[in-house]
Amino acid sequence: MGVRTVRFCDITGVESDDVVHHELQIDQMRIEIDLVDSEYERLLAALRPFMDAGRVEASIPTIPTVPAVSASASIASAPVPAVAVGLILLLGVLA
Repeated sequence: MGVRTVRFCDITGVESDDVVHHELQIDQMRIEIDLVDSEYERLLAALRPFMDAGRVEASIPTIPTVPAVSASASIASAPVPAVAVGLILLLGVLA
């Protein structure tokens, strides 16, 4: 007897095989969220100004297709520092 994992998009509540688990780290918060591609793209679009202005660590072994980071972004060995206002704006965009 097999086990089937069912995932629901944490934003829309949609059950789909296309829902993918994502992890983010902002300051001391580790955020896990399950999203369909369109919601993940909305998340990246909301974070884009912060990622473009900050330093992105790109050493994650498996990343789903993500739009390219602009040439102005630099790579560093430390996580991107977060601003509380940015998180509040992000939550407002996703609501």
